[in-house]
This record gives sequence, structure tokens and C-alpha cells, in this order.
Amino acid sequence: MAKVPTTSLAAHLSQVLAILSLVFLTMMCVASATRIGYVIYPLNFALWSWACTETVAPKRGIGSDVSEF
Repeated sequence: MAKVPTTSLAAHLSQVLAILSLVFLTMMCVASATRIGYVIYPLNFALWSWACTETVAPKRGIGSDVSEF
């Protein structure tokens, strides 16, 4: 039987997009015949990486929306 890893190997979408942005930027820098219009792809991935970051909403306790006198 195969062993199942205890830790999750799945990356978050924002991490994948950030890595993809760096990969595209690196590939563009080492390419022999790149065009200036290709700059939009790493910038687009970086923007989506920033937009897809997970934020933690503050937890509200019971009765926290009721003002105390």
C-alpha cells in the first residue's frame, strides 16, 4: 500500500501565480527573440497573485454586535 503524506502538497492559487510570474519573467529574460509586449504576461500573473491572496476575516463573538451600556 502507498503511504499518504500527512502534509498537504497543494499550493494556494496566489502562490502558484507568483511562481508562474517569476518563471515567465525568467523565460523572457533568457529568450533570444522576445518582444516588449510579452512583459504583460508576468505582470498579469503578479497582479492576479496579489488579487487572489487569502485574507482572514476577524471572528465575531456572540453578542459583539450589541453595544454595551
